[in-house]
Amino acid sequence: MVEINITDNNDDEVVVAWPEPERPAPIDATPLFELKSRRDKIANELVKSFQVPRWENPEVFCEIAIIEPSVLAKAIQKREKQKKTRDDWVAWAYCDVLAPSVKRVYATVDTIPDTEFSLRKDDPTGPATRVDHDLARALGLDPSETTASETFRHLFFSEGDLIEFANQVFRWSAVVGEDADENF
Repeated sequence: MVEINITDNNDDEVVVAWPEPERPAPIDATPLFELKSRRDKIANELVKSFQVPRWENPEVFCEIAIIEPSVLAKAIQKREKQKKTRDDWVAWAYCDVLAPSVKRVYATVDTIPDTEFSLRKDDPTGPATRVDHDLARALGLDPSETTASETFRHLFFSEGDLIEFANQVFRWSAVVGEDADENF
């Protein structure tokens, strides 16, 4: 209630109560009020597992976060300087982009369905492997002499396998389609 003081003809003060306009009750939570947290949640969910070609029993998968085209363009521009000395410079540029985007690397086996295994050499049920020293050791590489890009490259048996894998990831990253819509 809003009170309004008025004077009448006799200069007497009269208080008139005026009802406040009705307003809808505030909404406790809507997606509009939670844009930042909703955006963060969506961004965290923008990952997808891709099977690494030719790995069978175990099948090896990389769960990869979405990749921005500008990141790919910078990696290609950096590696393009090696064009005269390396025929596979594009594959290495892809490794430079993909390796840090991998959230986890895991394996599955036919004999134990619905179970994802770490690729840690002595701890298959431990925390998820990334493109890290543990993965390098599992691939028979010396972690102290191997970069993340080199470790990632060793997951693949051929340059063509790597390029096709990268193309699948880049198509998924760049296009919102049925796969992306499933998450929301």
